[in-house]
Amino acid sequence: MIKNRNPELFEASYSTLSAWERGDWDRAIQLYFHLETETTEAMRQGKLWHKKFEEEVKKTGCHPKVFGGQKIVGKFSTEIRVEKKIADWLQLNGVIDLKTENMIIDYKTGISSPAVHFKQIKVYQLFYPETKLGIIRHFNQYNRKAESIYYHLNSQTLKDGYNWLITNASEMYQYLEENNIYQLVEEKYGKI
Repeated sequence: MIKNRNPELFEASYSTLSAWERGDWDRAIQLYFHLETETTEAMRQGKLWHKKFEEEVKKTGCHPKVFGGQKIVGKFSTEIRVEKKIADWLQLNGVIDLKTENMIIDYKTGISSPAVHFKQIKVYQLFYPETKLGIIRHFNQYNRKAESIYYHLNSQTLKDGYNWLITNASEMYQYLEENNIYQLVEEKYGKI
């Protein structure tokens, strides 16, 4: 599905901006406008595992068994769609996999190291600045290895997340504007 975007408000997501940051500009633009992209087997597997983890947490009130299965203390929410206006021109959109009163947890699957996702936790801290703990729970479904990395969040991690977001969002937004990408996408795909 094509999603037209208001050129006066850049709706950023971590996925889009991380593609932009690593130089995969075509992918970033496809993600930004919700253009059809190829779904890889790894992506399909990731979605299946996310759904499995969400269902298990909702059913049991515990962390998924592959991550120890401990009881979740206090109220929690899963798969929270969040939007937050960061500046007049910038809105941050994201999905928090699991949120408790003072924790943000993000599930990852596949073969990559969970440590590469630390920037995402910093950016997601912008949704909930009071959060003190960010956790990446990584499950490699190929070797059945599970690990968790804990990050203590503070004013510096919040500042780091903000700076990363502003830097990458402003670069991509400027590129879209200067190269008439909004107009080109509308001409090619029309409005929905």
